[in-house]
Amino acid sequence: MLERFLFPSGMQYTSIGRLSGGERRRLYLLRILMEAPNVILLDEPTNDLDIQTLTILEDYLDTFPGIVIAVSHDRYFLDRIVTKVIDIDNGKVSTFTGNYSAYSEKKAQLRRDAYQAYLNQQQEIRHQEEVIAKLKQFNREKSIKRAESGRKCWIRSRFWKSRQR
Repeated sequence: MLERFLFPSGMQYTSIGRLSGGERRRLYLLRILMEAPNVILLDEPTNDLDIQTLTILEDYLDTFPGIVIAVSHDRYFLDRIVTKVIDIDNGKVSTFTGNYSAYSEKKAQLRRDAYQAYLNQQQEIRHQEEVIAKLKQFNREKSIKRAESGRKCWIRSRFWKSRQR
């Protein structure tokens, strides 16, 4: 496994103090992976690893049988290693299957759908208010009560529909 992490046989007995910073990080990562963990937590791994080490890590994670939890802003890295994305947005947790690009596309579609639902709701509110205003123009007690009752029913139905989602 040392060779896989770019430590050729001639370098394997070198004192740790003589290794460069990148080689030390690679050795530390290798030490952790050699312990055969069930779960690996990665916090911005692309910030501290050089390209060679990152490529080795990505290849290793392709065959890793355990769970990898990664926090990263590197979309390429996430596309390469993830098969499931857990999104926490305003306290709501959603799970998406696929890589980061698939998640990003699905999330954008959900935002567009929510915005369209909002526009439709606003249009329905305007329509209901117009109907209520017309009924109030008749200035009859019965019509006013009917208009107010219709508005209350509509508001209640919208409230219950939104609660069920």
